[in-house]
Amino acid sequence: MDDDLAAVEPLALRLRWQGYEVLATAAGEEGIALARGSHPDVILLDLCLPDFNGLEVAKILTADNQTSDIPIVFLSGLGDDETLVRECRAAGGTYYLRKPYDCNVLLLVLSQAVAEHRLWHDMSAPEEDFT
Repeated sequence: MDDDLAAVEPLALRLRWQGYEVLATAAGEEGIALARGSHPDVILLDLCLPDFNGLEVAKILTADNQTSDIPIVFLSGLGDDETLVRECRAAGGTYYLRKPYDCNVLLLVLSQAVAEHRLWHDMSAPEEDFT
């Protein structure tokens, strides 16, 4: 979720080249609906959206049983002071990257977040009874 299309389009293209399926939106409300409907492995979330603050979006997603397990990676040009990073963590963010970010670092963070999400699901899945 990011309202800066000049940044979203090249990032989406790069992620698709890396094998990721990308759903993009510029608005928080639409992003919340997408997350509920498609349950992605990870959410990239800007702090500044036209209809919501990214922190509000994260709080809504982490409070919802449908989306509370999805890792959220905050991407923001607002800086990386300790208070802001703590606010992002308190809102449910898993990672925080300051814009402009190194795309290779973002790919590593995404890989880690997806792996953690899938591991969580594998561990929480009910065991099959083979008797």
